Amino acid sequence: MKKTRREMKLQNQLIILFVGIVAISVGLVGAVSYAKAKKETMQAIEQRLERETDMMYELVQNLLFMYIGDQEQFMERVNEGVRKQQAELMQDGVPAEFFLVAETVRPFYISRRSQLLLPETLTEHMKKKRNGISYAVINGKPVVLDKLKQA
Repeated sequence: MKKTRREMKLQNQLIILFVGIVAISVGLVGAVSYAKAKKETMQAIEQRLERETDMMYELVQNLLFMYIGDQEQFMERVNEGVRKQQAELMQDGVPAEFFLVAETVRPFYISRRSQLLLPETLTEHMKKKRNGISYAVINGKPVVLDKLKQA
């Protein structure tokens, strides 16, 4: 039996409708999955930065006791710790630059060739903030900043 033209059109319409529904469903599931994965990745990076910052804080506290009155030796040891920390982060695919924010902003030795220039408003914000993560856009690039807790 031959199908009539009307039956073919109905079959084509149903196929197009079914394919459309499947495509929309797959697109929505993909978008939701991407958003969730992005959020979880950001949380994992934030937690990693907080752990690294806590480790650096402990290192600095220990070095302060070891090198009382010897600022040069103290900074040399801190720079060694920063270098190790940057190497670990780079191995995990997290690019990192390290700055000392005090009266002025100075990069640590490992970041001395950094192209990153922290705006004055951002450094003032970092000085006022006791600790934690901040987000900013510098030179058109989103950056995540973490600050050592203050004693």
